[in-house]
This record gives sequence, C-alpha cells and structure tokens, in this order.
Amino acid sequence: MTRRRLQLARRPARLATAPRRRRSPSLSAAASAESFVLRVSVATRVAEPIFNLRDEPRFTAASREITLSDSVGHLVVEAGDFPSPEDALAFLPRLLAGLWNLALEHQIAFLPELKLQTITKGFTQEPGYCVYPRGQKVKAISGYLTGKVMLGWQTIAPALIKGIDGAVLPANADETDLAVAIELYLGSFYETAPRACFLTRMIALEVLAPRTSKHTAAVKLLEKLQADVDGQLATEADADARDALQSLHRELDFRKEHSIRRRIRQLILDQPSLKEPEREHFAKQVVAAYDLRGKLVHTGVKTEELASANETAMQALKLVLRTRLGLPPVDPKASKVQSI
Repeated sequence: MTRRRLQLARRPARLATAPRRRRSPSLSAAASAESFVLRVSVATRVAEPIFNLRDEPRFTAASREITLSDSVGHLVVEAGDFPSPEDALAFLPRLLAGLWNLALEHQIAFLPELKLQTITKGFTQEPGYCVYPRGQKVKAISGYLTGKVMLGWQTIAPALIKGIDGAVLPANADETDLAVAIELYLGSFYETAPRACFLTRMIALEVLAPRTSKHTAAVKLLEKLQADVDGQLATEADADARDALQSLHRELDFRKEHSIRRRIRQLILDQPSLKEPEREHFAKQVVAAYDLRGKLVHTGVKTEELASANETAMQALKLVLRTRLGLPPVDPKASKVQSI
C-alpha cells in the first residue's frame, strides 16, 4: 500500500477559471484591497457523498466564511476573505482538520494527497488546494454515471465546523505520526479485502503508540550485553560471525523499548475520554485485536473474528485520532454509519 504525504509541491492543475481583467494604473488603489480565497478540493471515495450542496451552503468557522460544494467527484471547501495568499495558505490546516473530522465522524473517506495548484484554463477537476482572487470563479466540466449513498448537509455540518473551529494541530502537521496515521485511516476505506483493511488500521494504531523504554534496571543489563557484543565485534574477523553479532546488537537495542503490544495497550489506557472501568475493558479488546493481527499473518482467522477485531480497531483509531486532534469523543453508536 502506498502512503501519500501531504506536501507543498507545485503542479499545474487543469481547473477552469474566468479570465482576469487587465488592471489599469488608475485602479492600483482598488488592487491593494484585493482579497483572496483558499480552496481545498479532495477526491472522495464515492462521488457526491453529501447531498443538499447544490446551493453551496455557507457557514462561519474559525472566524471565516466557509463554503462547501461538490464538483466532479470532489468535495470542495472554500474559505475567505484573506488579505494575501500567504494568509490564506496559513489557514490550510484548519480546513484539513475539518475534512479529517468528517472522515472520523461520518466515514467520508478521501484521498489524502494534496498539492499546491496553479489555476489554468481546462475542463477537469483535480484534488489539491489553491488561492485565487475574490470575484473569480473556479469551474469544472465532466460527467459520470454511478450509484451512491449520501449524507445530508445538516448531518455533516457540525462535524466539519467542529474540526475547523476546535482542532489542535502541530506546526508541521504534515510531517508527524498524526499525518501518517490519518493517511492510513483514510486509506483503509479504499481496501476492498477485509484483511487488508484490518491490517491497515492496526498499523495506524502502531504508528500512534508512543515508544517507551523499559525499566532502568533492564536497560542497564541490555547495555552491558551490548558492550560485550561490541568487544567481540572488535576482534572478530569471520564475516558470518560479524553479521550475527551486529544483528544481536540491533536486537538488544530494540529490546530496550516496551513491546508494540504493551505500547498499544498503554495508548488506550491513556485516553482521557474513557472512564476507568470502560478504559480497562476497551484496552483488553484492542490488545486482543492486536493479537489477532499476528494470528492473521501466520495462521489465518475466522471471518467473524476478523469482523469484530476490525470494528474494535476502527473505534480505537477514531478515539485516539480525535484525542490527538483535541476534539471531543463521539458516541460510537452514533458514528456507526455506512462508510462513504
């Protein structure tokens, strides 16, 4: 599975826009008051996952006017007005957080690849984001025939607004374990095989589980063993023996940290939104799902076991991601809607 990283890389996009009028020198004062719009377009798993967007509903979030629309298999979010392109781009993490929360609350999956686009004349829609002057229009022309399940605008609006308003993002959100985990979460909806979907979600939990060291006494003993290995390496001439000793050195280094199984368990126990009895019970369920991961890889599992473990991994991943984004928990029963 290919993981795509959010990045600021220029690539021409084939988005159609109305031609700009040439400004005369006498209009320089008006030009200084020009405002800009930030436009984010994501390719959703199905076309038009939300209905009632024909009128392009407007709402306010993070003190900005936001517009939501759909265009040729893409969900489009626009925010304005910004005094400069730089100010518009600085708001990008807010819109991304809103889209991430849509995926967490309503399973509206989309391809996570987003690249900075330049507006050119054309006829197709592409994922990405751009900034353009207020007063111009971005349009796309295409056609398709499909069947789909959609959610209403009134249903998804609170999730989008909460994400834009309330998410807490690190300064380099596209380079952290959070970004990797969100990409894996979104990617799991594109996996057609239940096994691949389950493994993808478990890997996302592994990414989010913090790396912690074992007790100091255990670490000191391992370091002593490593020193013995280093001493033997200094005098060993046989190539096979050196390879084995180097492998042992790396293994001892790895053993200084707690196992992934224990780290995932602690990840759930550290969730502040879970009460004490529920927290311990859910941690056991998640650990059991992780154990099933190993069984799946080596011996295989029954279909019903896989379905239950997949649901557990899904709920655990959504819980942890919402905590990392600084968003309140969602009732699991309310979030169990059909994946879009």
